[in-house]
Amino acid sequence: MTGAVSFAVFGVPRPKGSKRAFIPKGGTRPVMVESAGENLRDWMTALHAVAQEHAPRALTGALRVDVRFAMPRPKSHYRASGALKDGVPTHRAKSPDVDKLLRAVLDALEGPLFANDAQVVEISGEKTYSDDATRCGAYITVGPIEEG
Repeated sequence: MTGAVSFAVFGVPRPKGSKRAFIPKGGTRPVMVESAGENLRDWMTALHAVAQEHAPRALTGALRVDVRFAMPRPKSHYRASGALKDGVPTHRAKSPDVDKLLRAVLDALEGPLFANDAQVVEISGEKTYSDDATRCGAYITVGPIEEG
C-alpha cells in the first residue's frame, strides 16, 4: 500500500468485549456496558502510544487495515525439552475472536492514525501462534485505498 504506516505492538493481544444493555432498577433509560477483558486498557494504551510514534499525520479518506495477531503458544505445544512438537497448528482457531481483537485495535488507533474508524472500508485479521513469546503482539499496516 502506497502511503501506508506499518508497526508492531508487543504484548499479548486483548479483545474488546461485547456490549450489553440493561435498565437500572428504578431507571427508565437503558445503560450500555462494555464487558472489558483482562488488561484491555493497558493493551489499548500501548496500541495508541505506538501508533502515535509511527503516525506522520492522521490518514484521510478510505483506509485498509491489516493486522496479524501473534498469540502465545500453550505449554501443550512443547516437548519436555522445550522443542516445539511436530504437527502443532500455526493458526490459533480458538478464542479470543479475531473480530473482537480487531475492535480493540481500531478503537485504539482512532486519533493517531485516523479521525474515525468508519474510514476503514477494508480490513483483514489473522491469528497465528508465535514460537517466540517476546514476539507476541499485533503487526499492523494502515494505508489509504487507492482509487481507480
